[in-house]
Amino acid sequence: MKKIFLSVVLLCGVIISCKKNDNSSSGCILSSTSILGQYKISAVTFTPSSIPYPVNGLQYFPACDTDNVYELKADSVATITDAGVQCSPSADATGSWSLSNDTLSTTLSTTSQQTLSGKISGFSCTGGFTLTGTDTVGGIAGTAVIVLTKQ
Repeated sequence: MKKIFLSVVLLCGVIISCKKNDNSSSGCILSSTSILGQYKISAVTFTPSSIPYPVNGLQYFPACDTDNVYELKADSVATITDAGVQCSPSADATGSWSLSNDTLSTTLSTTSQQTLSGKISGFSCTGGFTLTGTDTVGGIAGTAVIVLTKQ
């Protein structure tokens, strides 16, 4: 009985002492260097201020925009590449980006002067991040949450 109890205690000690690696222990911390790379939007939700129910925003993207590649370059240049299914006119765009603490701001010159800005959470050097910010869609203000997956 003592052997079983000791085994259970040891097993609990091993389970409690083990924890998943986080980005900070592996040397991956959000910075203007670690965020560089190419990303695709993998999920979008929009929650209107007047209605507290999130809407799957990605379903409203034209098919030609769902495969675009967003790139943050070292020289503070941000680009959108109209990859895969081509939009007409092309969705290719170039602009600038900046990172201040955990807030990303971009301005891209497109036909509608696109911005992709907000607070970053869940950052991973290899996986991507989630961007949360305010936006207005069709005249309706709300909160947009965009998941960007590193390519």
